[in-house]
Amino acid sequence: MCWKLGWTYVFFEFHGCNERRCFFVFVDFLPFFLSILYPSAPNILPVLFAALSAPPSSTELDFCAATLTKSTDKQSTLKPRFVSGNKLAEAQTAFRSVLQSLLLIALTSDNEAKLWRETVTAAREYLLAVSIELERRRIAEEEPGNLRRILELAAYFTQCQLQPPHLQIALRSAIGVFSKANNQAAAARFAKRLLELKPDPKIVAQARQRIAAGDRNPRNAVEITYDEFTPFEICAATYTPIYKGSPSVRCPYTDAAYLPEFKAKLDPLTQLTEIGAAASGLPAPW
Repeated sequence: MCWKLGWTYVFFEFHGCNERRCFFVFVDFLPFFLSILYPSAPNILPVLFAALSAPPSSTELDFCAATLTKSTDKQSTLKPRFVSGNKLAEAQTAFRSVLQSLLLIALTSDNEAKLWRETVTAAREYLLAVSIELERRRIAEEEPGNLRRILELAAYFTQCQLQPPHLQIALRSAIGVFSKANNQAAAARFAKRLLELKPDPKIVAQARQRIAAGDRNPRNAVEITYDEFTPFEICAATYTPIYKGSPSVRCPYTDAAYLPEFKAKLDPLTQLTEIGAAASGLPAPW
């Protein structure tokens, strides 16, 4: 494993694997390398040098400071603490850190590879979700007249793959934003989605009120670019929809979708990978 400060390409070589992973990285990734290096140094005993690749007959790996269990446990802790606690800026930094640290994990089986990919996908969705919501709040504060964009971002927030308790937060936020903008029909649709998650009785009552308001006034005062009935992905750079069948490029690591003009640019989610680059050494998305 080697690296240089500044913009560079980093090549990872893991036990028993000659595939190369090529990432366009920033100097902020250096602490992750050091966090792996420091625990590997002995406190008293002299250094023992071993081959980079384990013998084919070996079934054990050397000590690893970064493990899949540590990363999945960290992510499980972050979700309720930051998202439910409305600490979105901290959540954005934390989920990006999880994604960066997952690159340093040596996988030993197909099951681990599958769990690794699931963890990457979940972290990507949460990072995308909090990034969208932070952008909505920024616009609401700095450009309050840009109501259309505020509504669109509130709607896209609800399309991220979140766990039910956190999706409830996104839907309740959208209901409030759309109701305030007098988009009663759309607010009612979000309320119906909220009921499907079986929230607390108090939230159920509030959702039914919004549905009733939408039935009385099934109109939207502000037209937005959002079609919940047509499958789409969200461009992780522009926070706009990429509808099924439209051209797109992807992050080779997280599989996040981007509009074609972002090919060969730095992935803004991870701040690590080159959008559209090849990375055959990584477990493919399921």
